[in-house]
Amino acid sequence: MAEGGEKMDRGTDALKSHVNGTDAMTIRQTRRGWLQECLGCEAKTEFKYFVGENEIAHSLEDSDCCCRLWCSGIHPFTMQVKELNTEAEMISVDRPCRCGIGSCKCCCYQEMTVTSGGEELGLIKEDCYYCVPQFTITGADSNGLY
Repeated sequence: MAEGGEKMDRGTDALKSHVNGTDAMTIRQTRRGWLQECLGCEAKTEFKYFVGENEIAHSLEDSDCCCRLWCSGIHPFTMQVKELNTEAEMISVDRPCRCGIGSCKCCCYQEMTVTSGGEELGLIKEDCYYCVPQFTITGADSNGLY
């Protein structure tokens, strides 16, 4: 259950079936081979999602190779998290290109939109800051959660 005892009532059935009743989830990034790293080959980043020791989903970052190489920390990408055996979409993440983090920032904020089944679940957005980067996580209703 979500914080405060709320039940997950939005998103795809695949998302609800894995998130309801789950206290923790682990996300592991798949390591690339040493040859890819040495030659500078940039493969799509792969993530695997676990509840306990059970793998429930996986995702591949969908982005342009040139953007990943030349704008690594700020490159735009989309990612669909898919259920392991059925390939059913659980969530989609969209991150447009924005300016990188610096010592202070008052515009061009980093942001990431999270959707499930076409329905917006929330947004992660960088706030105006001096010295220490700050981010706000909002729900679909634009109310701050964290």
